[in-house]
Amino acid sequence: MKRSLIVTMSVLLAAALGAPASGARSATTYAGPDQVRGDLGPAAGDPFAWATEALAAHAGALGVDASSFALYTVRRSIAGTHVRGRQVRGGVPIEGTAAAVHAVGGRVVQVDATGSSLPGAPAALPIRREVAVAAALGATGAQPVAAPSVQRRLIPAGVEDARGPGGHRAGPPAQPLTLPLTCGFGYRPVG
Repeated sequence: MKRSLIVTMSVLLAAALGAPASGARSATTYAGPDQVRGDLGPAAGDPFAWATEALAAHAGALGVDASSFALYTVRRSIAGTHVRGRQVRGGVPIEGTAAAVHAVGGRVVQVDATGSSLPGAPAALPIRREVAVAAALGATGAQPVAAPSVQRRLIPAGVEDARGPGGHRAGPPAQPLTLPLTCGFGYRPVG
Protein backbone atom coordinates (compact mmCIF):
# COMPACT_ATOMS: atom_id res chain seq x y z
CA MET A 1 0.00 0.00 0.00
CA LYS A 2 2.76 2.42 0.97
CA ARG A 3 4.80 1.55 -2.10
CA SER A 4 1.78 2.02 -4.38
CA LEU A 5 1.15 5.45 -2.87
CA ILE A 6 4.79 6.46 -3.39
CA VAL A 7 4.74 5.28 -7.01
CA THR A 8 1.47 7.11 -7.69
CA MET A 9 2.70 10.34 -6.11
CA SER A 10 5.96 10.07 -8.08
CA VAL A 11 4.06 9.77 -11.35
CA LEU A 12 1.82 12.69 -10.43
CA LEU A 13 4.79 14.88 -9.55
CA ALA A 14 6.77 13.88 -12.65
CA ALA A 15 3.78 14.61 -14.86
CA ALA A 16 3.27 18.01 -13.24
CA LEU A 17 6.91 19.05 -13.57
CA GLY A 18 7.61 17.66 -16.99
CA ALA A 19 4.26 18.10 -18.69
CA PRO A 20 4.49 19.00 -22.37
CA ALA A 21 2.55 21.91 -23.81
CA SER A 22 -1.22 21.70 -23.66
CA GLY A 23 -2.71 19.62 -26.47
CA ALA A 24 0.35 17.39 -26.86
CA ARG A 25 -0.25 13.69 -27.40
CA SER A 26 -0.52 11.40 -24.43
CA ALA A 27 2.28 9.14 -23.25
CA THR A 28 1.39 6.15 -21.09
CA THR A 29 4.06 5.12 -18.59
CA TYR A 30 2.05 2.34 -16.89
CA ALA A 31 -1.01 0.36 -17.91
CA GLY A 32 -2.47 -2.22 -15.54
CA PRO A 33 -5.79 -4.03 -15.43
CA ASP A 34 -7.64 -1.15 -13.71
CA GLN A 35 -5.24 1.78 -14.07
CA VAL A 36 -3.37 3.83 -16.65
CA ARG A 37 -0.72 6.39 -15.65
CA GLY A 38 1.45 8.87 -17.47
CA ASP A 39 0.92 12.11 -19.33
CA LEU A 40 -2.54 11.23 -20.62
CA GLY A 41 -3.65 14.50 -22.17
CA PRO A 42 -4.87 17.99 -21.33
CA ALA A 43 -7.14 18.79 -18.40
CA ALA A 44 -8.43 22.27 -19.16
CA GLY A 45 -11.92 23.65 -18.74
CA ASP A 46 -14.81 21.66 -17.34
CA PRO A 47 -13.48 18.77 -15.18
CA PHE A 48 -16.34 16.49 -16.21
CA ALA A 49 -15.58 17.10 -19.89
CA TRP A 50 -11.84 16.33 -19.77
CA ALA A 51 -12.38 13.42 -17.36
CA THR A 52 -15.01 11.86 -19.63
CA GLU A 53 -12.71 12.31 -22.62
CA ALA A 54 -9.75 10.74 -20.78
CA LEU A 55 -11.86 7.80 -19.59
CA ALA A 56 -13.09 7.20 -23.14
CA ALA A 57 -9.57 7.45 -24.59
CA HIS A 58 -8.20 4.82 -22.21
CA ALA A 59 -11.25 2.56 -21.81
CA GLY A 60 -9.73 -0.09 -24.07
CA ALA A 61 -6.60 -0.38 -21.93
CA LEU A 62 -8.78 -0.50 -18.80
CA GLY A 63 -11.12 -3.12 -20.24
CA VAL A 64 -14.30 -1.10 -19.65
CA ASP A 65 -17.04 0.55 -21.69
CA ALA A 66 -16.60 4.25 -20.92
CA SER A 67 -20.17 5.06 -21.96
CA SER A 68 -21.51 2.96 -19.06
CA PHE A 69 -19.84 5.21 -16.45
CA ALA A 70 -21.24 8.38 -14.91
CA LEU A 71 -18.79 10.84 -13.39
CA TYR A 72 -20.40 12.91 -10.65
CA THR A 73 -17.91 14.32 -8.12
CA VAL A 74 -15.01 16.73 -8.47
CA ARG A 75 -12.54 17.24 -5.65
CA ARG A 76 -9.62 19.61 -5.71
CA SER A 77 -6.68 18.77 -3.47
CA ILE A 78 -3.16 20.00 -2.94
CA ALA A 79 -2.02 17.39 -5.49
CA GLY A 80 -4.54 18.25 -8.22
CA THR A 81 -8.10 17.67 -9.40
CA HIS A 82 -9.88 14.33 -8.96
CA VAL A 83 -13.09 13.40 -10.80
CA ARG A 84 -14.90 10.26 -9.62
CA GLY A 85 -17.93 8.23 -10.59
CA ARG A 86 -19.37 4.75 -11.03
CA GLN A 87 -20.71 2.45 -13.67
CA VAL A 88 -24.48 2.77 -14.03
CA ARG A 89 -27.27 0.76 -15.64
CA GLY A 90 -30.59 2.41 -16.21
CA GLY A 91 -29.42 5.32 -14.06
CA VAL A 92 -28.69 3.05 -11.07
CA PRO A 93 -25.07 2.93 -9.79
CA ILE A 94 -23.55 -0.56 -9.77
CA GLU A 95 -22.05 -1.53 -6.42
CA GLY A 96 -18.36 -2.44 -6.58
CA THR A 97 -17.56 -0.33 -9.64
CA ALA A 98 -15.56 2.89 -9.71
CA ALA A 99 -13.94 5.37 -12.05
CA ALA A 100 -11.47 8.12 -11.20
CA VAL A 101 -9.56 10.57 -13.37
CA HIS A 102 -6.72 12.56 -11.76
CA ALA A 103 -5.10 15.72 -13.16
CA VAL A 104 -2.06 17.69 -12.01
CA GLY A 105 -0.89 20.97 -13.49
CA GLY A 106 -3.46 20.98 -16.28
CA ARG A 107 -2.62 17.43 -17.45
CA VAL A 108 -4.42 14.14 -16.87
CA VAL A 109 -1.92 11.87 -15.11
CA GLN A 110 -3.98 8.84 -14.04
CA VAL A 111 -7.21 7.09 -15.05
CA ASP A 112 -8.69 4.28 -12.93
CA ALA A 113 -11.76 2.22 -13.78
CA THR A 114 -13.23 -0.98 -12.40
CA GLY A 115 -16.37 -2.10 -14.14
CA SER A 116 -18.78 -4.99 -13.95
CA SER A 117 -19.27 -7.39 -16.84
CA LEU A 118 -22.21 -9.13 -15.18
CA PRO A 119 -25.43 -9.04 -17.17
CA GLY A 120 -28.50 -7.37 -15.79
CA ALA A 121 -30.42 -4.16 -15.44
CA PRO A 122 -32.49 -2.47 -12.76
CA ALA A 123 -35.76 -4.24 -12.06
CA ALA A 124 -38.69 -2.83 -13.98
CA LEU A 125 -41.13 -4.01 -11.33
CA PRO A 126 -39.32 -4.28 -8.00
CA ILE A 127 -40.74 -6.67 -5.42
CA ARG A 128 -41.06 -6.34 -1.65
CA ARG A 129 -38.32 -7.71 0.59
CA GLU A 130 -40.63 -10.37 2.07
CA VAL A 131 -41.46 -11.75 -1.39
CA ALA A 132 -37.78 -11.83 -2.41
CA VAL A 133 -36.75 -13.62 0.81
CA ALA A 134 -39.56 -16.17 0.44
CA ALA A 135 -38.56 -16.85 -3.17
CA ALA A 136 -34.88 -17.23 -2.26
CA LEU A 137 -35.66 -19.57 0.64
CA GLY A 138 -37.98 -21.62 -1.56
CA ALA A 139 -35.40 -21.91 -4.34
CA THR A 140 -32.65 -23.05 -1.99
CA GLY A 141 -34.78 -25.22 0.29
CA ALA A 142 -33.49 -23.30 3.32
CA GLN A 143 -35.58 -22.59 6.38
CA PRO A 144 -35.97 -19.07 7.76
CA VAL A 145 -34.05 -18.31 10.93
CA ALA A 146 -36.39 -17.71 13.85
CA ALA A 147 -36.21 -14.36 15.53
CA PRO A 148 -34.67 -14.50 19.01
CA SER A 149 -37.14 -14.55 21.86
CA VAL A 150 -36.64 -12.13 24.71
CA GLN A 151 -36.94 -13.64 28.16
CA ARG A 152 -36.07 -10.58 30.23
CA ARG A 153 -35.93 -6.93 29.47
CA LEU A 154 -33.33 -4.81 31.25
CA ILE A 155 -33.72 -1.10 31.81
CA PRO A 156 -31.40 1.30 33.65
CA ALA A 157 -32.03 1.51 37.40
CA GLY A 158 -34.08 4.53 38.37
CA VAL A 159 -35.91 4.70 35.05
CA GLU A 160 -39.67 4.26 35.30
CA ASP A 161 -41.30 1.70 33.05
CA ALA A 162 -44.69 2.03 31.42
CA ARG A 163 -45.81 -0.96 33.50
CA GLY A 164 -46.43 1.12 36.60
CA PRO A 165 -44.70 2.74 39.58
CA GLY A 166 -41.29 1.19 40.16
CA GLY A 167 -41.48 -0.58 36.82
CA HIS A 168 -43.01 -3.75 38.28
CA ARG A 169 -46.01 -5.79 37.42
CA ALA A 170 -48.31 -6.93 40.19
CA GLY A 171 -46.51 -9.36 42.45
CA PRO A 172 -43.25 -9.36 44.35
CA PRO A 173 -40.68 -6.71 43.44
CA ALA A 174 -38.02 -7.72 40.94
CA GLN A 175 -34.70 -8.85 42.31
CA PRO A 176 -31.74 -6.59 41.49
CA LEU A 177 -29.43 -7.87 38.75
CA THR A 178 -25.81 -6.76 38.66
CA LEU A 179 -24.02 -6.88 35.33
CA PRO A 180 -20.26 -6.38 34.95
CA LEU A 181 -20.41 -3.16 32.95
CA THR A 182 -17.58 -0.68 32.64
CA CYS A 183 -19.90 2.25 32.02
CA GLY A 184 -21.10 2.32 35.64
CA PHE A 185 -24.87 2.02 35.00
CA GLY A 186 -26.87 -0.21 37.32
CA TYR A 187 -29.57 -2.36 35.73
CA ARG A 188 -32.60 -4.06 37.19
CA PRO A 189 -34.76 -6.75 35.59
CA VAL A 190 -38.27 -5.94 34.53
CA GLY A 191 -40.99 -8.51 34.51
